[in-house]
Amino acid sequence: MSIYQKNLEIISERFPYLYLLLLSKNTLVEKRKSLKLSNKNIFEKDLQSLDTLYIYKCLNIDLNLDVTNPDSHLDVTNPDLDLDLIQWINEKDKKLIFLEDNLDDLNRFFHTKIAFDFLQKQNVSFHFFKNIKDLDEITKKNLKANIDVVTFFKKTKKFEDLKQSIIEKSLISFFSNHDQLFSYKMFKNFIKNIDKLKSSFLVNKFKNSLKDKPAIILGAGPSLNYSYEKLKTLSNKALIIAGGSAICSTNQNIKPHLGVIIDPNLDEFKRLKNSLSFEMPMLFSTRVNSGVFNTFNSQTGYIKAAIGSFFEVWLDKELKISGKYLQSKHDDLALSVTTICVSLATLFGCNPIILDGVDLAYTEDKYYASNIIDNTSIDNTSIDNTSIGNNLNKNQKDIGERPYLTKNRNNKEVFSNLKWKIENKWLVTFAKKHKNTKFINATKNGLKIDFFEDLSIDEIEEKYLNESFDFEAYIHTLSQENMLTYAKTKDFKVLKLKLKNSFLNCKNYLLDILKNDPEYKAILAKEEIKDEIAYQYFLIEQNYTLKQFFESDSKELIQNLLKVNDLFLKECKI
Repeated sequence: MSIYQKNLEIISERFPYLYLLLLSKNTLVEKRKSLKLSNKNIFEKDLQSLDTLYIYKCLNIDLNLDVTNPDSHLDVTNPDLDLDLIQWINEKDKKLIFLEDNLDDLNRFFHTKIAFDFLQKQNVSFHFFKNIKDLDEITKKNLKANIDVVTFFKKTKKFEDLKQSIIEKSLISFFSNHDQLFSYKMFKNFIKNIDKLKSSFLVNKFKNSLKDKPAIILGAGPSLNYSYEKLKTLSNKALIIAGGSAICSTNQNIKPHLGVIIDPNLDEFKRLKNSLSFEMPMLFSTRVNSGVFNTFNSQTGYIKAAIGSFFEVWLDKELKISGKYLQSKHDDLALSVTTICVSLATLFGCNPIILDGVDLAYTEDKYYASNIIDNTSIDNTSIDNTSIGNNLNKNQKDIGERPYLTKNRNNKEVFSNLKWKIENKWLVTFAKKHKNTKFINATKNGLKIDFFEDLSIDEIEEKYLNESFDFEAYIHTLSQENMLTYAKTKDFKVLKLKLKNSFLNCKNYLLDILKNDPEYKAILAKEEIKDEIAYQYFLIEQNYTLKQFFESDSKELIQNLLKVNDLFLKECKI
């Protein structure tokens, strides 16, 4: 049996659709001009640092291969590269994905010994595609944040577009899958934070209460340094909303009217504990780090936004919190405190909506404005400045934060990253959708945001901030009028016990399904678990995500779901 026939046999078992495509091709393949090989090292990052590697277009082989001869094969090898890749994919949890958009080239490649070697590896896959959308099924299964896309050939615009699309979609999928599979970590905050609703107001009830009032949304970017003095004078001219780390702007004697906190990480607590925002009303999501509530004494407002997974859907049902969610659809990666602030200002009816300190870039090689954190600078010593395509921080594992060179709103070079690029796209789409609202970008040195007018903070004051209004008193009145009255009467200890018992029931059902003895009991358990609130609102997302990686109802899937259930139970401390 020839190498090609052996390869086809493996392909028929592992990639049946690809096998049918190859069979549908004529055996005689037209000759065509060879593509030009790249003479550079194809790996921009250290291969060992990668978790997933995409290779666009298979190795350049002899295009005069006579595929009419079933015994013909090629020994096409690059000893160093082959050895590196084979050693790399032998490591646990590594994935190598070949992408090819020319079926003839793919057919030729399967005449090679190296193709046979790769086909033996279960963590190596081959995909034929006609357009980028054909790859969505691959990228949505991504569980790793450190990936790269390379080619053996000269980099074309098509390759660069393909690479950008794969990295963006993979990163979005990573955060979506990560949030779902590890949502028990957010549950740790959720179960502690729900008690705060007893004394909170529902900020969604502020809808259109500030119609045509200007709003300034503060980010924590380096450009905020240039606005500190002016912002001190604007508290009666615009509603000032500080998101996340920007709350620390209070250390500069700025007095935002509202703070917004949604970050579940410990960093949120570390920054807020050093701020002077003791009396500022705080709008929160139940997923926020529970420690932040020890950093202020002010009123709290609940954001009905469904950004705490399905957890909040259950909570809203139990507390009879009606009304629409703040955001009905968003990319997981574009979910940020800035996008939430923009959504809130729009809900309030504010117009214009002004951004300041939203650099979306490492302006002046800094992450944050001064007084946000102790050290605001980034280490750019490992960034190669020779070309835009190679401006990657080789020590940065998270591809979303890997710096790349671009131009800011003043046409000057600045480093940004993929997360900010996706957030920028969200802001553009949002502004286009809300045509009756004026959006302005006052961030001095940040990135250009299309459909946001670029104006300085002084120009904005002269043109739009002409009226005086007591925002602080009005916000206080609104908060008192929109308290979560039903939550005050709810016994949260009983509510938590109800949830804990449901997780215990789910555990018993999952054990019955695993045991499968007697079989009828397992069948009943599969149906009965669906009625449990712990499954409907807390385990269902994990189950859905796990199905992308394990067969439905397989032993591996149920075992993993049982582990997740136990992690939820661990946090149900009454």
